[in-house]
Amino acid sequence: MSKGVIRFGVLGPLEVWRDGESIDLPAAKLRVILATLLLRSGQPVPLAELIQRLWETDPPLGARGAVQTYVTRLRRTLGVEGLLHNRHGAYIVEVPAGASDLVEFDSLLATARTARSAGDTASALIALRRATALWRGPILADVDSTALQRDDVPGILERCLEAAGQRFELELAAGNHRGVVEELRRMTTAYPLQEGLRGHLMRALHASGRRAEALAVYRETRDLLRTELGLEPGHELQAVHSALLRDETPPSAGTGVIATAYQAVCQLPPPTADFVGRTDQLSELEAKLAPDHESVPIVVLSGVAGVGKSTLAVKLGHRLRPAFPDGQLYVNLEGAGRQPRDPAEVLAELLDALGRPSSTLPHGLAARSAAFRARVADRNVLIVLDDAADAGQVAPLLPGTPGTAAVITSRRSLPELPATHRHRLHPFSVDEGMALLSRIVTDDRVRAESDTATEIVELCGRLPLAVRIIGARLQPRPTTPLGALAERLRDERQRLDELTAGNLRVRSELDSPMPG
Repeated sequence: MSKGVIRFGVLGPLEVWRDGESIDLPAAKLRVILATLLLRSGQPVPLAELIQRLWETDPPLGARGAVQTYVTRLRRTLGVEGLLHNRHGAYIVEVPAGASDLVEFDSLLATARTARSAGDTASALIALRRATALWRGPILADVDSTALQRDDVPGILERCLEAAGQRFELELAAGNHRGVVEELRRMTTAYPLQEGLRGHLMRALHASGRRAEALAVYRETRDLLRTELGLEPGHELQAVHSALLRDETPPSAGTGVIATAYQAVCQLPPPTADFVGRTDQLSELEAKLAPDHESVPIVVLSGVAGVGKSTLAVKLGHRLRPAFPDGQLYVNLEGAGRQPRDPAEVLAELLDALGRPSSTLPHGLAARSAAFRARVADRNVLIVLDDAADAGQVAPLLPGTPGTAAVITSRRSLPELPATHRHRLHPFSVDEGMALLSRIVTDDRVRAESDTATEIVELCGRLPLAVRIIGARLQPRPTTPLGALAERLRDERQRLDELTAGNLRVRSELDSPMPG
């Protein structure tokens, strides 16, 4: 093993250089392993995942040993010390600083974003030119892995397209319209359904005095979208077309798939006004979810129906808002119901909330998941996924870049997810239950019948939802003794019938089928 200088390229065919010379990786499986590890640089990749990447659904009996042999061969081929490690049954590549085109690409995008926020569009354009120059063609097209092409490549491609769109927007603003026409033609040929690129091409052609060609691009785009997707062009492209018909300067990019400005959004429901208890848990979870520069913190809150998972998650989300200024997303996945929500539909809603027009959404769960991850990449965004059915429903909705974080609530602990922390929520203590009841029906009333109030909390199983329902029933009846309601709760046959107030029902929570 040497201590040579190594560099990896994934923004195109997989490439490896050591000391300035290209290293050949003739074995297809070596390319799959290396590409998978590079895309998770610095993060352990379980052996089971590498097996799945290499053989999909039909691994051989000796798959574990075969992977170990391939990794040994890969380590020897790379020939650099301290690069590829085996750690607790997983493999990890520690890419040196400046040794990955993908890492450099993301760094340049961050530089461009900072410069643009400061109004320095010239520096932003320079950074975007350098970033897009790293994109060498179809990403990892020579890596034969269906899972990698399905799960990893679309998100990287989305980031490359977004960077290209931002660059073309600034090129046109700087008056470089003639210099980008042919490049835009090549890109719209390679990615024909990207309306943002076609809008930039129309603007560049018009600014170059080629109005008729710009109108022809619109007609071609409209025909293509109708044929392939059954859709009309989006609002931005229609606005450019209308301006061209009037022979006016087209509006600058602002609503298309590529150049849409990211807008911070808060979708959190309001926090519960009578929230009590859980102080230590809130502090612990808040620390677990602090934005991380190396990983994506994921917390799973599990527990029985009515124990307060959703209430705690929303309260936590509001406390974390300053740490995630780029947005707080919230979705009720209805996992405990009879029809849990389709993650593809959820992704469509999230992308729409983040400014991506519905007319430009990709088809298929994997493509939408990749588009979502690209949309929140390198931003401080918190995602709250409430009432998840299972890991399969949640996995496509998780962000993929440091700076983001996710809170998931479920009746299950979802062991299949790569959560950084799992917290099983237990019923209230008696004191917490009494505090909640006092918040709703007043301290004086609870103190006057403290023994009865304690019994009510116990009969409610110390479940926050049940206590809240009892409080809601007692609140508008200030003269009704607590003992009258306690008497009815003592009868186990009618207890669930008593735990109902308006739309709040313990029975509906308990009767909801557990996801299969």
